[in-house]
Order: sequence, then structure tokens, then C-alpha cells
Amino acid sequence: MPLNISDLLLEGDRDKINQMTNRIFKSYQESGIEGKQEILSRCSGFLDELNVGLQSQMGKHLIDPLLIALSREEEPQVLTHLGTLLHRIAAVLIQFVEYPSATRILFHLQQRYNELHRSNGGQTERLRQGLLRPLKPEAQQIVLEDFRSNEPSRQQKAAQLLAGSGL
Repeated sequence: MPLNISDLLLEGDRDKINQMTNRIFKSYQESGIEGKQEILSRCSGFLDELNVGLQSQMGKHLIDPLLIALSREEEPQVLTHLGTLLHRIAAVLIQFVEYPSATRILFHLQQRYNELHRSNGGQTERLRQGLLRPLKPEAQQIVLEDFRSNEPSRQQKAAQLLAGSGL
């Protein structure tokens, strides 16, 4: 019987992991700022407990609920926390050449920033810092190597990631 998130991931028990993430995010929209921050901190805590390989797997399970939260969030403090967590997941996914998932995250961060920028000009700089940030140097290096490679499939994935992130 699995005892923790590592066991569930190693056993490939997608249903239990999805049940767990659904329980965590069930009350997200109705929560106040502190409740939302608590939920996001819990997600960060899950990642902290895992080695980088399992972080990649867990990150994939968190993408959908986090992107749904991002699409509905208005509070700058929470948006910054969401941005930090999503960038962390994207960087881990890039390490494992999971470009489609990382591209999806970066695209949604860029898209949400653009939406908020159009409707909320006064908070633009804070929102930009919270949602749009450069990839970690390690992730940048991986993308750059793939982009410069002589392998068209690697180049294409790197180009899609760069385009999806608005770079």
C-alpha cells in the first residue's frame, strides 16, 4: 500500500494522484488569498519532497489545476505565487525534454499576462515580474542546445517552446 506521493508516482497510480490533486484544488476558487496561498504552498511542498525525476511526473499532474487557477485568478499576490510554481514546473519539464508540457505552461503564463495587462494597466510591472520571467539558466542551456542541434525534431520543439513563451 503506497504511503506517500513518491510511492504513488513510482507505482504509476495516476487515479490516486489525480484524486489527491482534485481534493486539494476542490476549494481553491472559493478560498481567500490565504487559502489559495496555502494550496499553492502545499503543491510546492509536494515537489520539495521529490527527487527531480519525480518532480517532473508530479508537475504533469499539477499542470491542469494550476492553469485553471491561473486563468481565473485576479489577485497579484496569488498570481505571483502561481507564476513561481508554474515556472518551477516548466524548468523541471524542460530538463526531461517535456517540451509540449513546458510550452503549454509558458504559453498560458504569457497569455494571462497579456489579458491582465490589457485590463489592469496599473499593476503591469508587478504582474510581469510575477508571470513572465526568464527560464532558469540550466533550462535555457538545454533549450539553446536543442535549438542549435542538427536534429530537426529537437530544433522544432525548442522553437515551439520559445514561441510559446513569447520570446
